[in-house]
Order: sequence, then C-alpha cells, then structure tokens
Amino acid sequence: MKPNEDYVLVLTTPAGLVRYVIGDVVRFVTACPPRLIYVGRTRLQLSAFGEHVIEKELTDALASVCRQTDVSVAGFHVAPLFPDPAAGHPRGRHEWWIELRPHEGHPNPALAVFAGELDRELAARNDDYAAKRAGHGLTDPVVQFVRPGLFEQWLKRHGKWGGQGKMPRCRSDRLVADELARLADARATP
Repeated sequence: MKPNEDYVLVLTTPAGLVRYVIGDVVRFVTACPPRLIYVGRTRLQLSAFGEHVIEKELTDALASVCRQTDVSVAGFHVAPLFPDPAAGHPRGRHEWWIELRPHEGHPNPALAVFAGELDRELAARNDDYAAKRAGHGLTDPVVQFVRPGLFEQWLKRHGKWGGQGKMPRCRSDRLVADELARLADARATP
C-alpha cells in the first residue's frame, strides 16, 4: 500500500474464494498508522468511446479548473456526444453540463477556454482519455453553462431532491443529458 494512491475496495472471504467489488475508491493518507479517506465510486464512469473515465477523475479535473478560473460549481453532468457526420461531427466527444454558483461581479469564464482546460486536466489524469484524444478517437469537449436550478429541477422530477438523492455525474449514454436539454429548452421557450 502506498500513500496518496487510489485503491478499489474488494470484500473477500479469509481464503479468498469469494470476492465482491464494493465500488468505492479510497486513498490512504498515511501508511503507519494506516488511514484512508473515501474519494469516489468506480461504477460511475464514462466509457462510450473506450476512454474509461471514472467519476472521480471528472470531478478532480473540474475542481482543478475551477480553482484556476476562480469559479464554484453547483452541479455538473458529463455525457457522450456521439458522431454525427451529417451535422459536421465525424468523431465523438464529451459534453459537460455545468451549473456555476453565481459570484457577484464575477463573469463566467469563456466556454472554449474552460473546455480546453478541462480537456487538459482530464488527459493528465487518465491515460486512456489522453490516448483517445491524441489518436483522434475523441475530439475536444463541449461545455454548456446551464441556468441556476436546472439540476435541482431534474432531481425533483425524478423524486431525488433532498435526502440522499444525487445527480449522476456521468453516464455512457445520453439519458440524463437529453433530459437536461429538454428542461433547458422548455424554460427558454415562452
């Protein structure tokens, strides 16, 4: 065991005959005495194009970009945008839906700059993502800043508001992203 490295928890019998991957990711902060912290889940991942990005890597990349740009995030979701040659998109990409917390007198960062920083941070954290980007299997990500309350509206619509209900941070399909798009469009049209 090495401090500051992430590990997946596996529950097993003393003889190792049966095992179960719990799905939690932990990090040891000290080796002696052994102390660990919870850092994420393995089951929430984005791998529509073979990039194998877990929720923790997405969250860490976004947190780093937020520190650099001095913004706070209220919620986010990442989904694949599949290739659509008819629309001029021959390769897939990631679409980030981000709700920023408003800061008085602080404008939102430029979308293209924010997307570029997310791309760089995610490539630094995930070798498969970096390889897909370098090999042109994925094109640069798209970022959409959404109106305040959109994620809350989605959670309420699904009976997950309050308590332990949480917004899915990523999916390898468009289920959540398409619902967010419909909610955003419904509010925008009079």
